[in-house]
Amino acid sequence: MRSLTGAPGIPLGVLDDPARPEHHAAMPAEGTLLLFTDGLIERSDRDLDTGLAQLLAALEDGADLPLEQLCDRLLAEMLPADGAADDVALIAVRAYPEDAPRPSEAQTRPLADSHPSR
Repeated sequence: MRSLTGAPGIPLGVLDDPARPEHHAAMPAEGTLLLFTDGLIERSDRDLDTGLAQLLAALEDGADLPLEQLCDRLLAEMLPADGAADDVALIAVRAYPEDAPRPSEAQTRPLADSHPSR
């Protein structure tokens, strides 16, 4: 497991069309890429480094979980019981070998209809 670090860009929404730094990294087969906002690791009772260390430990513990379960576990472990004080966004992507059958968690499925019938 490794943390991808580099020069951060300007936060989204600050400028209309800012130049963004590009970062490149090889992702191993069955590796997981996790993108998240600072609301996941930042809280008033701990600094960002402590929150990041807690997230990395939780990721290591749940690395073999299916993505949906991994995300649920991360949110449960990282967020206080009364909810986050900041917005939280979490995106997890897992790479699977192209020459092997897709695991059941990687199969496509229809999205649940979130709009009531009219």
